[in-house]
Amino acid sequence: MWLNELKTALVLKDIEKLNTLLDSVPPLDKQTDIQEAIYLLDEAKKVVLQAQDELLSSMQKIKKNIEFLNATKPQDYKNLNIIS
Repeated sequence: MWLNELKTALVLKDIEKLNTLLDSVPPLDKQTDIQEAIYLLDEAKKVVLQAQDELLSSMQKIKKNIEFLNATKPQDYKNLNIIS
């Protein structure tokens, strides 16, 4: 049951579900289940790292866009500042 839920979360790339499943890893009795869990957990790690990289990339793009918008914003001269 747990392995099937883990597979589903991996296919859907559901990070929250993966986190929940990793918090409640059941004891596995069969060697095949243990091997499958190891493989799936390795894949889960890859999914999380990929999501982390995508988030970092998005954040960097947003930061660049904000910097661009601030650079193109007209300056407000409320006072005359002659000394630089």
